[in-house]
Amino acid sequence: MNSKSSSRKTTRKPPATYVALYGKRAPEFEPGARFACSNYRFILLGVLVEKVSGRGYYDYVREHIFQPAGMTRTGSLPEGEEVDGRSVGYMYRVDQWQPNNDILPVRGTSAGGGYSTVADLASFANVIMEHKLLNAEYTGLLITGKVEGGPGGKYAYGFFDSTAGGVRWLGHRGRAPA
Repeated sequence: MNSKSSSRKTTRKPPATYVALYGKRAPEFEPGARFACSNYRFILLGVLVEKVSGRGYYDYVREHIFQPAGMTRTGSLPEGEEVDGRSVGYMYRVDQWQPNNDILPVRGTSAGGGYSTVADLASFANVIMEHKLLNAEYTGLLITGKVEGGPGGKYAYGFFDSTAGGVRWLGHRGRAPA
């Protein structure tokens, strides 16, 4: 990572700093006219959480999602902070596997980049499906596919809703730039 990208990377912490970094943007189309997935839109949702709740994004998510779900090994602590058991991601570049730290934000954001465990993700899935974070109506709204999301499924609000072999599954195909 070069020093220019390193210095910019350390300034990107709460969601509002990303808005300042990437600038204010006009809508690309009228709401409801079409669908486009965008990390920037999830950054704006993080800013909205802060504005509506009056809390920092990370505190709000920890108190209202991670703690009620029993997710004790999930978070978005900055990369420089030691997290017991946190793995290092790798990407295949220049004919070899290399750590992907240089493409990650200094801290996970409302657009992604946090860390978790299989057990915590299972706890999250359970509280979602048992309507412990949202009631049945809002859970259905959140996870039910609305627009074509590629082969085999539809995109919901942050979730990919698909059926394979007669089994419904929900997830997200998040990715980072190469």
